[in-house]
Amino acid sequence: MNRLNDASKREISKILNIDYFFDDKTKTLFFDVLEKYMEKKRKTIGVLLKDLDTTINFFNLINYDKERVAYIILRNPSILHSNKNDLYLKYLILDILGYDNDVSLRDKIFISKPKDYLIGVNLLYARMCFLSKLSSEKNINLLDETNLLKLTNEDFFIRYGITKEELISNYPLTESGISYIYSLPGNSIFNKKPYMGQRNA
Repeated sequence: MNRLNDASKREISKILNIDYFFDDKTKTLFFDVLEKYMEKKRKTIGVLLKDLDTTINFFNLINYDKERVAYIILRNPSILHSNKNDLYLKYLILDILGYDNDVSLRDKIFISKPKDYLIGVNLLYARMCFLSKLSSEKNINLLDETNLLKLTNEDFFIRYGITKEELISNYPLTESGISYIYSLPGNSIFNKKPYMGQRNA
């Protein structure tokens, strides 16, 4: 297993300020998680630090402090190498979930269940469009965490009679779709802050 030496741990601790909010037990767990991640993904400490810097910069854009970032990494270290352009769009799409007791549901999910953000951005957008249309037709709100994020493709087909491939074909994520995402109420503060230029294909 790739091991983080004491100097590397001190550097990561300084970058994330984890001494201010992690107790010793959580710090040990955090570094264990990073070491297992490095082993699984064959990451060197240099690459890990670069990914960490990119991840912190991304979360700065959506106004997350380093404590939130550290806990998200602890729960899902794969966030370190995720496509940040797509991750940003998924964050913007999930504004459609709204709020629960004045707490943004997209933020609540990101912090407590970051693995839910692993869904592909094209599929998430297609599900949002399909469910928005169906909600309007049936006059009920189907845009919830389960339908958007948790249902497997098989379960989604059983419930709604449409496959993943059909969804993505019927509701492709185009430039006009991206414009619509930016127009969602909670995304107004991001309109002038596109993440890292153009979205990856």
